[in-house]
Amino acid sequence: MSATKPEADKLERERKINAITYADKQRPLIKFSFGSEACGIGQKLPGIVPRVLTLASNFSMPLYREYLMLLGFASVSRKACETLLSQGPGSAILIVVGGAQESLNAQPGKMDLTLKHRKGFVRVAMRCGADLVPTIGFGENDIYKQADNHEGSWLYSLQQNVKRMLGFTIPIIEGRGLFHASFGWMPYQRPINVVIGEPVQVTHTKEPTDEEVDAMHERYVQALFKLYEAHKDTLLPDRLNELHLE
Repeated sequence: MSATKPEADKLERERKINAITYADKQRPLIKFSFGSEACGIGQKLPGIVPRVLTLASNFSMPLYREYLMLLGFASVSRKACETLLSQGPGSAILIVVGGAQESLNAQPGKMDLTLKHRKGFVRVAMRCGADLVPTIGFGENDIYKQADNHEGSWLYSLQQNVKRMLGFTIPIIEGRGLFHASFGWMPYQRPINVVIGEPVQVTHTKEPTDEEVDAMHERYVQALFKLYEAHKDTLLPDRLNELHLE
């Protein structure tokens, strides 16, 4: 039995969730949710093949490059994004929109996202006709403590200078030890719940205007807040602030 034209279009739409874009912190940890079968992503999203994206500079480091390639990671350059999204229905990419700047804001009990002025991923999605899927890792910021690096501090200035020169920066973190809980660089044993929201349908526009990108970005932000509001009391009962965008 073959599907009718409307049914076929619906099935195609459901399988063509081409961009999984999530905004959150402590990126190397949540990426395992999509870059491996640790959480059974293949069963939860059948027909979707997610590719995790990272800085192109990471592929210039010997051994680390091989590690990333084994996990199926790819470059976050626009060319790579468009190439991956052009591979047919089910192709998906995972982008950490906030990047290095957002990692510096990661503090236990808080959720401060660098998203207000990050719109390149929206433009790519529109050029490729790829849906945007808001995703949040509740509890990620609780698995490490970060040294006080408030804006204006010497540490914050140093981290910003490193970011400008190298394109990335390194948060100064504190966790637990391998055999003790007092001090170390291992994450604290706290739950992380990755929640995937409903896709924000994107109109395929080969050359979107700034106004069109702004409107689509606002729709994505609204979907992200809706996802947060639906789960915050269950998954972040001890939060110190509400979702905040910078």
